[in-house]
Amino acid sequence: YYKNPESLPLLVKIVQSHPDQALRQLAAVEARTLVPKFWGIRNNAPSKLPDSVKLQIKEALLQSATQDTVPLIRHSAARVVSAIAKIELPVGLWQELPSILTQAAGSQKAEDREVATYILYTLLDTLEEQIASRWSDFLQLFNRSINDPESMQVRLNTLLA
Repeated sequence: YYKNPESLPLLVKIVQSHPDQALRQLAAVEARTLVPKFWGIRNNAPSKLPDSVKLQIKEALLQSATQDTVPLIRHSAARVVSAIAKIELPVGLWQELPSILTQAAGSQKAEDREVATYILYTLLDTLEEQIASRWSDFLQLFNRSINDPESMQVRLNTLLA
């Protein structure tokens, strides 16, 4: 079944709404492995998903990454977001993601800050050149988040980034 491009949006739907936590987490892990296969763009590969479906996937994953009540599932959804960003950012797509993450990292909710700093950490590790123009924004953000009064995870993600 994972050979079909339709499997990716269905897995994201499971991540977003299935009542079983273990299945949501497993679906996110499987979705992350399918992103490079179906997303296209790399090496001029054609996308096997329509742009409208890609947009829905990105929105659903960002929502799951910030709103799921289970930290492991939030992190797993964040890893899928990062996998997509690693494909799209180098070719000039999803340019609003760094702004979305910067805004979320300044949120009143610790969960939003945790996910945003985690995604930034994973992106900065591999996409340093593509987001170099935002370094001053990130340094200001990290200056605040390293002293996060509520969340040890935000401080740890900041240190890793």
